Amino acid sequence: MVSGSYAAALVEWREIIGQIYREIRATHEADPRRAWERFRERRDSLYKHHTCSALTEAEKLQFDGFPNYAYDPVFCFIGEIEYAASENVYTSRISEAELPYRKIAVAKFCYFGKEYALDVYWLDIYGGGIWIPVGDETNGETTYPGGRYLFDTCKGANLGIGEDGGNILL
Repeated sequence: MVSGSYAAALVEWREIIGQIYREIRATHEADPRRAWERFRERRDSLYKHHTCSALTEAEKLQFDGFPNYAYDPVFCFIGEIEYAASENVYTSRISEAELPYRKIAVAKFCYFGKEYALDVYWLDIYGGGIWIPVGDETNGETTYPGGRYLFDTCKGANLGIGEDGGNILL
């Protein structure tokens, strides 16, 4: 349970995450590589210095940043959104709670001439939000077992939807 000063610190953490992603959205088009570098710098600094970091104090002293693959613009995709309302509600177990969500769209994109699609979900919880979870063969091996997400508006972790609502930066 979150309470007291930790609750205030957690609000600050989420605000900083939102600021980091707003900065990426504002600068990505002009200089994608620099936006990516700045994201890494800001995120690493947050984990090294913030009260709500998952790192222990001892780990923070040794922390020089998360390992990342080199920047490669080929992995920046603009997905075309196809909206598709669904009445099906899915749930995932997160810690001690159920996370209800429903599919609202598909984001389609090409990678080396092959078409791919990612399901886009609406989180059916207080505050709502758009969520794009992904998983691959590394789940539980070299990454978190539950996979990762590319987009999570609840946490401010999103790269943006086009002004016309027809595309999404993945």
